[in-house]
Amino acid sequence: MHYVDIPLKQFVAKYSDVFIQIHRNTIVNRAFLTGIKTVEQSHFACVKGIAEPLVISRRAYQELKTILAR
Repeated sequence: MHYVDIPLKQFVAKYSDVFIQIHRNTIVNRAFLTGIKTVEQSHFACVKGIAEPLVISRRAYQELKTILAR
Protein backbone atom coordinates (compact mmCIF):
# COMPACT_ATOMS: atom_id res chain seq x y z
CA MET A 1 0.00 0.00 0.00
CA HIS A 2 1.26 3.48 -0.87
CA TYR A 3 0.20 7.05 -0.15
CA VAL A 4 -0.29 9.34 -3.16
CA ASP A 5 -1.23 13.00 -2.72
CA ILE A 6 -3.35 13.53 -5.86
CA PRO A 7 -7.08 12.97 -6.39
CA LEU A 8 -7.92 9.32 -7.01
CA LYS A 9 -9.78 10.04 -10.26
CA GLN A 10 -6.77 11.93 -11.60
CA PHE A 11 -4.42 9.09 -10.64
CA VAL A 12 -6.62 6.44 -12.28
CA ALA A 13 -7.01 8.55 -15.43
CA LYS A 14 -3.24 8.95 -15.70
CA TYR A 15 -2.55 5.24 -15.17
CA SER A 16 -5.73 3.69 -16.58
CA ASP A 17 -3.75 1.02 -18.43
CA VAL A 18 -2.44 -0.29 -15.07
CA PHE A 19 -5.14 0.50 -12.47
CA ILE A 20 -8.91 0.30 -12.27
CA GLN A 21 -11.17 1.92 -9.71
CA ILE A 22 -13.50 -0.69 -8.21
CA HIS A 23 -15.05 1.53 -5.53
CA ARG A 24 -14.96 5.23 -4.70
CA ASN A 25 -12.02 4.67 -2.36
CA THR A 26 -10.38 1.59 -3.89
CA ILE A 27 -8.18 1.02 -6.93
CA VAL A 28 -6.41 -2.19 -7.89
CA ASN A 29 -3.72 -3.19 -10.34
CA ARG A 30 -5.43 -4.85 -13.31
CA ALA A 31 -2.74 -7.55 -13.45
CA PHE A 32 -3.72 -8.75 -9.96
CA LEU A 33 -7.46 -9.17 -10.62
CA THR A 34 -8.34 -12.85 -10.65
CA GLY A 35 -12.12 -12.85 -10.69
CA ILE A 36 -15.46 -11.59 -9.41
CA LYS A 37 -17.50 -13.18 -6.64
CA THR A 38 -21.21 -12.41 -6.22
CA VAL A 39 -22.90 -12.89 -2.86
CA GLU A 40 -26.55 -11.90 -2.40
CA GLN A 41 -26.53 -9.20 -5.12
CA SER A 42 -23.21 -7.74 -3.93
CA HIS A 43 -20.09 -8.06 -6.06
CA PHE A 44 -16.52 -8.58 -4.85
CA ALA A 45 -13.17 -8.50 -6.65
CA CYS A 46 -10.76 -11.34 -6.01
CA VAL A 47 -7.22 -9.96 -6.00
CA LYS A 48 -3.93 -11.88 -5.85
CA GLY A 49 -2.24 -11.48 -2.48
CA ILE A 50 -5.37 -10.29 -0.64
CA ALA A 51 -7.25 -12.92 1.35
CA GLU A 52 -10.59 -11.09 1.58
CA PRO A 53 -12.40 -10.09 -1.64
CA LEU A 54 -12.83 -6.31 -2.13
CA VAL A 55 -16.25 -4.69 -2.57
CA ILE A 56 -17.05 -3.54 -6.12
CA SER A 57 -19.40 -0.60 -6.63
CA ARG A 58 -22.38 -1.04 -8.92
CA ARG A 59 -20.89 1.55 -11.27
CA ALA A 60 -17.54 -0.27 -11.59
CA TYR A 61 -19.03 -3.76 -11.88
CA GLN A 62 -19.80 -3.64 -15.62
CA GLU A 63 -16.36 -2.31 -16.54
CA LEU A 64 -14.68 -4.93 -14.37
CA LYS A 65 -16.73 -7.72 -15.98
CA THR A 66 -15.61 -6.53 -19.41
CA ILE A 67 -11.94 -6.42 -18.41
CA LEU A 68 -11.99 -9.92 -16.94
CA ALA A 69 -13.77 -11.33 -20.01
CA ARG A 70 -10.78 -10.47 -22.22
